[in-house]
Amino acid sequence: MGNSCVCRDGSDAEENPGPPGELGVAERRGHPPPLLSSSSSSSHHRHHSQHHSNNAEGEPRSRSRDPVRPPRRGRGPHEPRRKKQNVDGLVLDTLAVIRTLVDNDQEPPPMYLNKLNLALGLLVMFSIVELPSDVQIDPRNEGWLEVVQSLIRVIPLEDPLGPAVITLLLDECPLPTKDALQKLSEMLNLSASLAKQDACNPAKHRNTTAVLGCLAEKLAGPASIGLLSPGTLEYLLESLSVQSHPMVMLFSLIALEKFAQTSENKLTVSESCISDQLLMLESWVNHSDYLKRQVGFCAQWSLDNLFLKPKRQFTYEKVNLSHINAMLNSNDVSEYLKISPDGLEARCDASSFESVRCTFCVDSGVWYYEVTVITSGVMQIGWATKDSKFLNHEGYGIGDDEYSCAYDGCRQLIWYNARSEPHIHPCWKEGDTIGFLLDLNKKAMIFYLNGNQLPPEKQVFSSATSGFFAAASFMSYQQCEFNFGAKSFKFPPTVKFSTFNEYASLSPEEKIILPRHRRLALLKQVSIRENCCTLCCDELADTELRPCGHSDLCMECALQLDTCPLCLLFGTGDRMVEMEDSEDDNLATSDSSAVDAEFDTVIGHIEDIVMDEEFQQLQRNFMDKYYLEFENTEENKLIYTSIFQEYIDLLEKYIEQQLIERRPAFNMTTFITSLQQHKDEISGDIFDMLLTFTDFLAFKEMFLDYRMEKEGRGLDFSGDLVVTSLSKSSPLPQSSHNIQPF
Repeated sequence: MGNSCVCRDGSDAEENPGPPGELGVAERRGHPPPLLSSSSSSSHHRHHSQHHSNNAEGEPRSRSRDPVRPPRRGRGPHEPRRKKQNVDGLVLDTLAVIRTLVDNDQEPPPMYLNKLNLALGLLVMFSIVELPSDVQIDPRNEGWLEVVQSLIRVIPLEDPLGPAVITLLLDECPLPTKDALQKLSEMLNLSASLAKQDACNPAKHRNTTAVLGCLAEKLAGPASIGLLSPGTLEYLLESLSVQSHPMVMLFSLIALEKFAQTSENKLTVSESCISDQLLMLESWVNHSDYLKRQVGFCAQWSLDNLFLKPKRQFTYEKVNLSHINAMLNSNDVSEYLKISPDGLEARCDASSFESVRCTFCVDSGVWYYEVTVITSGVMQIGWATKDSKFLNHEGYGIGDDEYSCAYDGCRQLIWYNARSEPHIHPCWKEGDTIGFLLDLNKKAMIFYLNGNQLPPEKQVFSSATSGFFAAASFMSYQQCEFNFGAKSFKFPPTVKFSTFNEYASLSPEEKIILPRHRRLALLKQVSIRENCCTLCCDELADTELRPCGHSDLCMECALQLDTCPLCLLFGTGDRMVEMEDSEDDNLATSDSSAVDAEFDTVIGHIEDIVMDEEFQQLQRNFMDKYYLEFENTEENKLIYTSIFQEYIDLLEKYIEQQLIERRPAFNMTTFITSLQQHKDEISGDIFDMLLTFTDFLAFKEMFLDYRMEKEGRGLDFSGDLVVTSLSKSSPLPQSSHNIQPF
């Protein structure tokens, strides 16, 4: 398929990566990351008839053990080395096979389908072999630590997919325990002086900062705060110095951004005078070196959105937009995608597969735009229609439905309807120009690499003939710049064409891309009806989805869905839906005594967790921060959405982390799906508290009760859980800029 594997020179990995995967493939814990395929979906999500066999490239190599030499049973001098080489080989094989796992129907070899679980299984085996019988150890912690150390040790600096593989492996891993995080901090022993060492080995520092960023994104509350120790903060700040490799600078800044998702960490980082360092790095925003340009982009974004500098003018206030009539639409993307103030450059540093489209839509004629590649990893760029459906956390992007088509220059593929075909262009690299021609008269799409064109693509026109937008989807740590005609094209096609910038128009207000904190301030001033559709926020919620029973949508929005968005939001799995009139259903209950026993055990642990002073303090601090925002009216402020999401990210993740420490096999998705089935068996306070994670009205009433108590207008609940029971579900308010299906 034209995909190349990554060179392993200098990796220290032995030639034999370890035994083939006979440990079995465990069920995936969450959504499959988009590295594995364009849509990153397991075959049970979507079924296609087309297969691309890559077994020759993707199968792990294996060698039989020397039958004359039995395995060691003690702590011989070669044992730690043998463990390291097996884990290192697995990590490097993962990096190499990523380029070949592209088709959604293709079942990868078991060794790669659940790479991290296999790695942990191997490490458990090695731990048993190596450690004396009198040493007590948690093999899961030990295995997790070995994988993290291997990621830091062997991922090469020059591979564009290296950081994304770090994200993939850590994202597949359950949340680490407190002990594992403590041991990791002790092993790394980070400090400012360490950041200055090994300047000739920037890969180690880049990988360390990438690991820190991934963990900061996964963790919440005390765990994230504890990970950002004074030594870790000094290490990250020192890594921002211009003496560091630009790649190390970039991922240090990204790690600091992700740590700042926790409010206490954000305050800590801001007090370090980081804004002074970022002011200098911001000057690289248009640097000819594309790596430094990424640093400049992220520095400017951080100064505008996170680490504000007093008296510094925001970029959107000074950028010249008078010549720009078409740009990326910042109003229908998630908060995880970074868009430049001029609306023409986009970057994704999240673990999700983020998508964006242009503000201008075309129905006829011939149109052309160009993209400059800033990073050479996985992006799917091309054309989408208003009917396209993108699910960032499920890995669905441009080219993953019948209404869009995309060019992938990293894996050298054309994507349509979640199926891929190889193209003859070489892999794209930083600075390359990709051209996109849409001929609606001849019903053809033509893709160009630095002026060299591919044969026309026509298959999308069997489903769509009008309503096309320029659009793109981004894997982690990817960035590119769009040219919709505001400046001269580098490789204009020979045919006559029109440009978006020539025909589109935007008002001065529509061109403004506000920083997050200013957008949130505006949302505080907006209210919506309580019984409106959770997607469009305009129509009455009058439709129920089956089989999940969610009934917070209007019929118009429901008809555009394949899966229930509320099930995806609350982690209750992928639910294919059919529409019916709203009515109550009886929920099925499990007949399995084993399942019931496991559920009872988990509830017992939850009772211990929520009654612990640490959780109580975490909840009270959060409610003290926001209770004044809540008013006892039927209308819901849009600011409630962000508060609700922050509450879930903070407290639900905290409970999940605590449960995993007590029961390593705990799965939050499985637990939530069985919660309603056992609601009559659970203590009222515990059920009401858990309900606040999935039911907005319960969440809102909790805050209203708390406000009444704080203002002396209600009962004193200081000795109890601050929750209120609920008789019916209520729609979760969504911001008005998400009203159109993407």
